[in-house]
Amino acid sequence: MTTSSAARHRAPARTLGRWALPGVFAFFCWLGDNTPGGVLGFTGLVVTGLLVSLFYPLIVLLAIEAPGAIVPCSWRTWWRRGQPYRPGISKRLRRIVYAADRHMCCLPWCRSSADLNLDHVRPWSLGGRTSFWNFCTLCGYHNRVKSNYWAFRSGRFTYRPFEGHGNAAEAARILAFERRYRWSIMRFVRASASL
Repeated sequence: MTTSSAARHRAPARTLGRWALPGVFAFFCWLGDNTPGGVLGFTGLVVTGLLVSLFYPLIVLLAIEAPGAIVPCSWRTWWRRGQPYRPGISKRLRRIVYAADRHMCCLPWCRSSADLNLDHVRPWSLGGRTSFWNFCTLCGYHNRVKSNYWAFRSGRFTYRPFEGHGNAAEAARILAFERRYRWSIMRFVRASASL
């Protein structure tokens, strides 16, 4: 199979993903048009269709990541202790996170689009999941500065920086921003548009 035919073969899947939201909305509009209730019933179903259309990507992301969410972080940390490697990140997940962060470093004081990396907000070695909710896009420099920095609720923190990039204060600042930013509504909207 040639490259062009392989690309044509994958295109319908992406097209179906893009038409999922309008399809859900159209279904609810059709349902409202074919049920008794007059204008008020139709309006209610249109509003319901809009809400379901907006939250459809969230439902998909939660369904994909639900199995890993039920395992406590402490168990994942124990299981991963001493493992020589970590699993790769799928191309789909990488595309969604980059789209959510507009293909640039998510930090407002950087916004570089060169040498982008996906950063586990909670480090993988400390039980962080490989999921959309635990990823932010950082440039190479800030990713090396943050490294595996993590602050616990008790106030203590762990930090093993890359050689020559250790800066605990900057790493704490990056983590504090990532913790807020990963739940941003606009970030979620951009991610859902890329599904």
